[in-house]
Amino acid sequence: MTTRQEVNQLCRRRLGDQQAPFAFSDLQINQWIHDALAELSQLFPRTLYAEFTLQAGQTAVNLSGLEGFQTVLRVEYPLGMQPPRFLQRISRSRTAVFNGRPTYDLDWGQAGGWLLVLGIPAQGGEKLGLTYQADHLYPADDDTPLTVPDRLLELIVLFVRMAALQEQLAELGAQSLPAPPLLSARALNAARARQEYLDALDKARKREGEGAIVVGW
Repeated sequence: MTTRQEVNQLCRRRLGDQQAPFAFSDLQINQWIHDALAELSQLFPRTLYAEFTLQAGQTAVNLSGLEGFQTVLRVEYPLGMQPPRFLQRISRSRTAVFNGRPTYDLDWGQAGGWLLVLGIPAQGGEKLGLTYQADHLYPADDDTPLTVPDRLLELIVLFVRMAALQEQLAELGAQSLPAPPLLSARALNAARARQEYLDALDKARKREGEGAIVVGW
């Protein structure tokens, strides 16, 4: 996995901003990296797995310990059955088909955080396997590896380049009398960077099996 510092340096090389005085601070670039992670979390979330040991009579599993949790993909319960038994998601409001059946639903707990609600009370000591999607984590510091796979790092670099050129365009546009040729050139560069990012995003979605619809930034 690649650290935030390594991605920061990669972005600087792509921006041609490796010599002091720098056009962009590390704080700016790191913030754009985090912004890219937020977008990639929606388009290419992590797929993770967790196991829970249940108590007798338990009908809800607290998912608040799953950092960045988005949604459930699959619930295997109880673990160890052959063939495996996967629960069906049904709205718990449909009590006639939910209660007493191999079903589950998601609910927002009163104390905050998601709960996995089971249609059948657990037997003590049974295990539940949960496959779920989660956000990519923001790195705590420069030495923290990103949770994004290396094959998607180019999207982060292109996102940062797009954001940096948009920042330059905004700063120039805020001047009282910006030079029209320079303003036009920066607007063109920013538009090209945005399109390059969107094109790469579209290709990645196709490659990752998510289709071709692209959400702009």
